Amino acid sequence: MSRRGCDHYLLGAAVTLVSIGVVMIYSTTSAISLKTYGDSYYIFKKHLLWVGVGGIVMFLARYIDYHRIRVFTYPLLFISFFLLLIVIIPSVGTKVGGARRWLRFGGFSFQPGELAKVSIIIFLAHSLTKRRDELKEFVQGFLPNIFVVGLCCLLILVEPDLGTAFLIFVVSMFVMYMGGVSILHLIGLVGVISPMAYFAVFNVEYRRRRIMAFVDPWKDPLGSGFQIIQSLISFGRGHIAGVGIGEGKQKLFFLPEAHTDFIFSVIGEELGLIGSVLTLSIFFLLVARGIRISLKAPDLYGKYLAFGITVMLALQIVLNICVTIGLFPPKGIPLPLISVGGSSLVVAMGMIGILLNISEQVR
Repeated sequence: MSRRGCDHYLLGAAVTLVSIGVVMIYSTTSAISLKTYGDSYYIFKKHLLWVGVGGIVMFLARYIDYHRIRVFTYPLLFISFFLLLIVIIPSVGTKVGGARRWLRFGGFSFQPGELAKVSIIIFLAHSLTKRRDELKEFVQGFLPNIFVVGLCCLLILVEPDLGTAFLIFVVSMFVMYMGGVSILHLIGLVGVISPMAYFAVFNVEYRRRRIMAFVDPWKDPLGSGFQIIQSLISFGRGHIAGVGIGEGKQKLFFLPEAHTDFIFSVIGEELGLIGSVLTLSIFFLLVARGIRISLKAPDLYGKYLAFGITVMLALQIVLNICVTIGLFPPKGIPLPLISVGGSSLVVAMGMIGILLNISEQVR
């Protein structure tokens, strides 16, 4: 194994995406900031602060040998589970939009589900490496891993946050498959989980409405289909070159969550097809470099860690963009490195830092 500089393509892609996010948050939030807080720069200044925190976390993760992270596998897991437990307590967690997902500290909020994403990836990388000779066995190889993943998903579902639970479950399946867990065990798990997932979606009224809106948003254009319709209008107004940064109209209280879940719709309107394709190209470069880092990692732990992080980021990107263009029901999943900051931005930048550290160590 030898050391070299970190993957500058990955670093450049990450910095570019964060920069695009800063510009688009500045463009998107002035009206809502003025109406909500009396300061047109309030959300933008808060986002800049989170970018600074995320930059520090990425810098630290970049220069701390990723092997040292393994020591903190179970403490991180314990902290994540503890926070997921206390956030559902009414007197502790903050309820927004019918879900209790946030812990508030002064003027800032933290979402424990974001920490759980990276904690589960670190745990699986450690466990799959440790149990590499037992992974085909049900009791020793499969059961311990799926128990931890299942408990994490269950705690997140209680909030409720189906989107994050879905993300963690799917990424865990990919990582376990790559690690060598029996494909029959994974298929059997999907067979058991599928009826429960169907019940979780169609037995809850607001989730059922979202599915129906996804199928035919024009059936309820002023209700459940409003978000998707306004998002599609954003892309339609953007045409090829966009209306220009700051000139978009959909963000002016037409498009809900324009600075969070639907930031890509604003990119489509203000930067047009050209800006959208360029943004997607940078995301593609980031994911491609992550896969390359996983393939060239010096050991199994680094391989699984890089693969899990890359799949987590890639799946979030795909799901968020599919929601904005009407190919997937709204799930409250932010666009990594671009959506308005907070715990999601800090965790995403921290994961990029880990990838950069792994990229320094090659076979």
